[in-house]
Amino acid sequence: MTFLSELRSKLQISTEPGARYNIPLINALVLYVGTEAINYIHQKGLTPSMSTIAHSSHMDIFQNLAVDLDTEGTWKLLVNYRGEIVIATAVVLVEFYPQFISVIFQAV
Repeated sequence: MTFLSELRSKLQISTEPGARYNIPLINALVLYVGTEAINYIHQKGLTPSMSTIAHSSHMDIFQNLAVDLDTEGTWKLLVNYRGEIVIATAVVLVEFYPQFISVIFQAV
């Protein structure tokens, strides 16, 4: 098993519709991976764009989740991304999440 193949089961906490997923864990994952993605891009001396975000290990995590989760999980994941855009106070998140949303919708 790999990290990506195990991730869905780590996020699921129940089989009950509407309560299948650990929302705080999804929130933490989105914030952490997004922040790490921006730091990685900046360390390379680049700025976030479709080309710098689309082909990265960070995006692989998000794309895998968007495709692998069921409808409820994908909805909660996308709502969380939207929340990060709306409440983002750090410049890194404001730079990343709008580009991220574009890439995700191309993948799904």
